[in-house]
Amino acid sequence: MKRMFFILCLALFTALLVSCTDQLAGNSSEITNGYCFASAVPADSAMVVAYPNNYIPFPSSGAPETTYTDKNGHFSIQLGHTGWNLVIYDRYQTRGAFFPLPSGDSTIDTIVLVNVGAVYGIVNDTMAGDRCIGVVGSPFYARITGKTDTFSLAKMPSFNYLINLWRLSSGVSQWGPPAMNTTAVRPTSVTIRPDSTATIIINP
Repeated sequence: MKRMFFILCLALFTALLVSCTDQLAGNSSEITNGYCFASAVPADSAMVVAYPNNYIPFPSSGAPETTYTDKNGHFSIQLGHTGWNLVIYDRYQTRGAFFPLPSGDSTIDTIVLVNVGAVYGIVNDTMAGDRCIGVVGSPFYARITGKTDTFSLAKMPSFNYLINLWRLSSGVSQWGPPAMNTTAVRPTSVTIRPDSTATIIINP
């Protein structure tokens, strides 16, 4: 009897220890709730995608979380403690929002979806080569190869973005984790407004 009691106590202690370790490590999840509106009415069936704020779109690093709003524009998504960016589109992907979150434990009263914009850019580099243009923590990216080349990023919700340029490191023939085989160039800031196209020039 005493042996059985000891085993039960040991099992309970182990379960509590594992639970505490998970919380300290940031593995427990939190809930983000919010409401989306477009043209002053609830945005029904809007797609809400949560990207970790260190997400690299080429190749994608870590799977984003996706959910959809109900008929009242409400959504609920389960996220971890780390920071996130919400990229939201209405069902036609003509209106959207980019919403940074410091953590997954958030309640957002209202997110207003407005018409999306775009960015058009020119890269003037000293040499040709395989490069990638993109925004960390988002799905937005494009590939370029020419010494002087153009790029465009479409369907971008209104926000002040940092446009990054990555080059393949010397001696590397294919893309991999950016920290391992790419060189990042200082980001260029650009503000996207509804129904507009911003133009930028990147001179690495």
